[in-house]
Amino acid sequence: MVDYITFSSLARNCGAFVVFFQLQNRCNGKFEAAVDVEDCFVNRRFHYNTMLNDIALIKLKRKIYYQPVFLPRSVNHQERLIANYGRRAEIIGYGVTEPEGKEPCVLQSAYVQIFSRRYCEKSELNKLINTNFKTLLCAGRVQGGTDACQNSCSSFTFKHFFRKIDVRESSDATEGDSGGPLLIYTGRKYYLVGITSFGLECAIRDYPGVYTSVAYYLDWIKQTIWKNKLNN
Repeated sequence: MVDYITFSSLARNCGAFVVFFQLQNRCNGKFEAAVDVEDCFVNRRFHYNTMLNDIALIKLKRKIYYQPVFLPRSVNHQERLIANYGRRAEIIGYGVTEPEGKEPCVLQSAYVQIFSRRYCEKSELNKLINTNFKTLLCAGRVQGGTDACQNSCSSFTFKHFFRKIDVRESSDATEGDSGGPLLIYTGRKYYLVGITSFGLECAIRDYPGVYTSVAYYLDWIKQTIWKNKLNN
């Protein structure tokens, strides 16, 4: 049984994590369940310097039942989901809501636009990182202002699990939000299309947040589940 898909850097420290379910307010500690992580499976092609192949699977020590999030069936299916929903996606989590601000007690959410591969590769961000967006997505707002703040490439912090930021006047993913979801809701289902991976600064014009494209790794996900008997 695979319970979570997240980013590779966090999974390398997975023994230290506990997953909380229905954590409505993390400041008062009220939640429905807390489950220890049993094992993590990091993509062997993950490259720490380039952040390519930034994906991992997490297995919990016991079964837990909650609202499922679906995976796209293929790269083409994911592209259709993104196009049909107007390239609009949701990011969620407990990240800070303003630069240098305090982490919120209540779960935050924000909507971002998923940009085309051409836009991502021509962005000011890619002039600095010079990467191929075949396995990546980038998202934010053209004018800046909304972002899920992820870790920067040069300075990683791993203490925040599935963090997410909702900067109302500045929206994108940075600073410790890595591993969180980029979701599309359609047909009464949530689809996981991206995993928050990295970014430079937060919510700045022409510097979108970068996400691992889930559809590109469907074969790896299936093979990892089969090899490790994770569906038991």
